[in-house]
Amino acid sequence: MVTDEVVVERTSTKGPGGNPVYSDPTGILRAEISPAGEVRMLASGAYQSPINPAVEPIP
Repeated sequence: MVTDEVVVERTSTKGPGGNPVYSDPTGILRAEISPAGEVRMLASGAYQSPINPAVEPIP
């Protein structure tokens, strides 16, 4: 089974549902995550220049 995983950190903003917004280090992926685990992906804008990806093993 193949899965895609992205490490995110909580930001100081809240999403449209009033829940915390989490972002990846590039700021391109943003999601509002509720206490029940519901995820709402949020638009982050166009014309982005992502940094080169880095891979780290997950323990």
